[in-house]
Amino acid sequence: DIHGTVAVAAFGALMTAILDLFRNHPRRALIGMIHLPALPGTPRAKLTLDAIVEQAVAEAVQYRDAGFDGLLIENMHDRPYAKGAVGPEIVAAMTVAGRAVKAAARLPLGVQVLAGANREAVAVALACGADFVRVEGFVFAHVADEGREEVHHRARQPRHGDQRAKEHEQRHRQQDDVGHAL
Repeated sequence: DIHGTVAVAAFGALMTAILDLFRNHPRRALIGMIHLPALPGTPRAKLTLDAIVEQAVAEAVQYRDAGFDGLLIENMHDRPYAKGAVGPEIVAAMTVAGRAVKAAARLPLGVQVLAGANREAVAVALACGADFVRVEGFVFAHVADEGREEVHHRARQPRHGDQRAKEHEQRHRQQDDVGHAL
């Protein structure tokens, strides 16, 4: 059926993009997880945003120097999690941290925003120049420490996501062209 054919083609395109992103290690890539400290605006927040960014950059450099192939930032310590969405203060803080990590480590960067705040993860990724997102509940429901995590259908169709993703891809191509020209 046509839906199955489209799904297989989309999966093939996704796998090609992932393999291209980690082209130095086509069979497997080692991705270091940077668990950001509790972000400003959350109950357990103790550090300033500058201190959080400094710590994240230090971890990113350690991962890079240890030979990791990529990095992933996550708001692990923002408990209790806001399920399915987070406020603009989290998006802003993760964007600032992501930009600094990406600039310092020069490795492919991913973003995950807990718990299941997938639209916000896409927004952070686009704003900070990340290369991929890790989403929860995109394909299947599961039980996590914050309870049952349902499939988030709204994460599949972020508003204006296609256009932003195209602009993001074009920007990266232009950056690659400049880098190759040097």
